[in-house]
Amino acid sequence: MNTEDAKTLLRRKILEKRNQMSDLVLAEKSLQIEKRIVNSQVYQTANQIFLFYSMPKEVNTKGLIAQAWKDNKKVMLPIAKKGGKMFFVSYEPEDVLLQSKFGVMEPQKDSSEEKFPQEGDLFLVPGVVFDKNGGRIGYGGGFYDRFFAQGGCYKKIAVAFSFQVMEENIIQNQFDIKVDELITEEEWIGGR
Repeated sequence: MNTEDAKTLLRRKILEKRNQMSDLVLAEKSLQIEKRIVNSQVYQTANQIFLFYSMPKEVNTKGLIAQAWKDNKKVMLPIAKKGGKMFFVSYEPEDVLLQSKFGVMEPQKDSSEEKFPQEGDLFLVPGVVFDKNGGRIGYGGGFYDRFFAQGGCYKKIAVAFSFQVMEENIIQNQFDIKVDELITEEEWIGGR
C-alpha cells in the first residue's frame, strides 16, 4: 500500500469515529480544549489569533472566536482558493460568512486584505489525524501544508480530540509539514 492510500484509509477511519460522536460529547470536549487555550500564556499574550471556523464534528471554535473578540484580540480566518492556495483575513463580529465550495464558512474578502502570522500570534490548525511528534493528516487538499511552506516564525498548534492522536508516528510524505504543538481535551502535547 502506498503512502497516499494508507493516509486515505486512516483519514476515513478517524472521520467515521468523529462523525459518530454525539453533539453533547463534542460540545463538552470542545469546551475543555477552549479552556486550555484561553488559560494558556500563548493565548493571553497574543494580539492576533489565526484559526478556522469549525465545520460540523470538528473541534468547535465558535466559542473561542467570541472569547477572543471579548478579550480584544484580532481574529483571522482562512479563505481557500483553487489550486490549494489559502490566505487569512481579519474576521470582525459584523462580517458575514458564506459557505465556500469546499464547505467551509469564510469571510467575504479578497487577498488584498491578507494577513500574515507573526511571532507571538496564536495559530490554530485543524486536521483529521495527528501523532505525538507533530505529524498531521488533514482533509487531503494540502491547503495548510502549502501555507506553512511559505515560512514564518510562528508556532503551528493543532487542536483535535484525543482519539485523533495516534501513539505511533503516522505516515507522511515529503510535502506534509508537522505542527509544533497539539491540544486535546486531555492534554497539551509539545512546547508551551
